[in-house]
Amino acid sequence: FGGGVMADVEPFWKGAPWLALDGMSESNFRQVVAEARQLEWWETNKLLEMVRNPSLIVGQYTPANEAGSVCTKCNRSQAEHVGEGLQKCFSPDLCAEIVGWLLSGEAPDAWQKRAKALSLSTTCGHVFKDEDWAYRCNNCATDPTCCVCAACFQDSSCHELGHKYVFFRAGPGGCCDCGDVEAWKEEGCCTKHRHCAVRDSEATAEDTSIVQQVPLQLLQFVIDVTCEALLHVRAEGDVQHMQGTRSACLFNDDIHDMLLVQTAIQRSTDCSPQEALRLTMAAHDHGFTEVLTGSEAACGRCCEKLRSAGLGASVTTSHWKPRELQACAVIAMLRNICSVSNGLRRQICEILLYGADSVAESGVVVAGGGERSSWQTGSSSWCRKLLSAEEEIWCASLAPLHELYIQVIADEESKNAFADLFVGLYPRMMQHRATSTVEGTMTAMDLSVQIFTVPTVVQRLVRFSNLLPLMTRPLVKYLVDTRAAGTLFDEHQNPNLSYKLFPR
Repeated sequence: FGGGVMADVEPFWKGAPWLALDGMSESNFRQVVAEARQLEWWETNKLLEMVRNPSLIVGQYTPANEAGSVCTKCNRSQAEHVGEGLQKCFSPDLCAEIVGWLLSGEAPDAWQKRAKALSLSTTCGHVFKDEDWAYRCNNCATDPTCCVCAACFQDSSCHELGHKYVFFRAGPGGCCDCGDVEAWKEEGCCTKHRHCAVRDSEATAEDTSIVQQVPLQLLQFVIDVTCEALLHVRAEGDVQHMQGTRSACLFNDDIHDMLLVQTAIQRSTDCSPQEALRLTMAAHDHGFTEVLTGSEAACGRCCEKLRSAGLGASVTTSHWKPRELQACAVIAMLRNICSVSNGLRRQICEILLYGADSVAESGVVVAGGGERSSWQTGSSSWCRKLLSAEEEIWCASLAPLHELYIQVIADEESKNAFADLFVGLYPRMMQHRATSTVEGTMTAMDLSVQIFTVPTVVQRLVRFSNLLPLMTRPLVKYLVDTRAAGTLFDEHQNPNLSYKLFPR
C-alpha cells in the first residue's frame, strides 16, 4: 500500500521449465509438449492435466509407493497438496511458462520476441501503468483523449514534421492509440504500426505462419481452463470445489496508506495491532494476503468490511486460490500474445466472444459457492460471464483482464461485438460503480473511454443499440433515488460522486 509490489528475480527455470519438474529431463519435456500439441493423449497428457488440475503435479514424476505419492518439494501427500504448498511447488509463473511452451512448441519468450520483431500487429495497445509517459499530438490525435506511448512517439515523425505535442504522466488503464486509424492519423504512427500495402502483404504471410504454429484447439483449451478457474466452474457432480478452507483475501493498491489499511484489518478481523501490521506488510510485499480463514459467512462479512473501507477483497478457497493465481499469469501471457500478432489476437478474441457455450450455466459457481441466477439466460460468452461476475471474481485478475479486453477492442473485427456486449451490461456496471466503495481497482467501466470515443462504434450503438437511453436512465435513477434518500450531496455517503458516475 502506498507503492507497488517489488518485481521478483527471474526464476532459475525461465526458458527451461523441466528444471522445476522433478524427474523431468529436457528431452522428455519436449516429447510431452509435442504430444500435447498434436492432441495425442488429450485426456492423459501430463502437462495438459497439470494445467487443468495443478495438484496433479504430485506423483507425476516420482514413483508412487503403497502409501501414495509425496511431493519432494514440500513433503506433503497429494490430498494435502493444496493452498500455499501448491503455490510453492507449481507457481503461477511456472504454469504460464508451461502454457507458453504448449502453445508455441518452444521457449515462449524467444517466440514472442521473434514475432514482435516481425511487426505483425498493426496496433500497439500498450496499457499504461501509473506514471508512464504518454504523448498527445495536436496534429495527429482525433480527439483530446487519444495519446501514444513513449516508444511509439519516439519512433514517429511528429517531431520532425514540427507537430505541436505535449507529454504527460498517464494514469493506469488507458492504452496507446498508435495504429488505430480512428484515433491517430497514419502520418503520426510509428514505423511498426504505420500501414503500408507492401509491408502489410508480407506481414500477412508471416502472421499466417505464426498463427498456424499455435494449435487452435489447444488455445481454446487454455482459455477455457483459465476462465473456468476465475469463475469457479465445476464439472457435473464435482464436489472438490467445495473442499478446502475458505479465506478472505486483501489486495494491495497504490491509493490507501498503511495506517488506514491496518485499521481496516483490525476492524474486519478483530486481530491485534501487531497482527494487522503484519498482514498489511504481507499484502504490500506480495500483492495480496489472507486476512481471515473460516466459514463462508465469516469470510463474507470480513470482505464486506474491507470493501466498505475502500479496499479490494475477495473470498476464495484453498482449492481455487492456486488456480486463480495461475489464471492471472496465463491471462497476462495471452495479452502479450495478442500484442505481437493480428492473427493470434483475432483467434483469442473469437474464443472470448463466442466460446463458453458448452459450459452449463448451472455449473458456474462464483466466490465461495453462490449461484448467479442472473446468468441463467441461455448461452453466453466468456467475456459476458467475466464482466457479469466482476464484483465477485479474484480481485487481482481485474487488471490483467482489463488489458486483455483492450486487445479485444483493438481488433477490427471484434470491437463491435465487444461494444454490443459492453452496452448491454452498462446499466448494471454503472449502478455498481455509483454505489461501490472500493477504490484503486480496475473495473470494466474504465473501458468506456476506449469504446465511447470511437466514432464508428458510437454511431452504430446510437442507431441500433439505443445507446443514449441506456447511458442516461441509470444516471437519472441514481440521482432521483439519492435525492429522495437525502444523500445526493452527502460527501460521506457519496464521495467523489461525479468521478464515480463519469469516470472518464
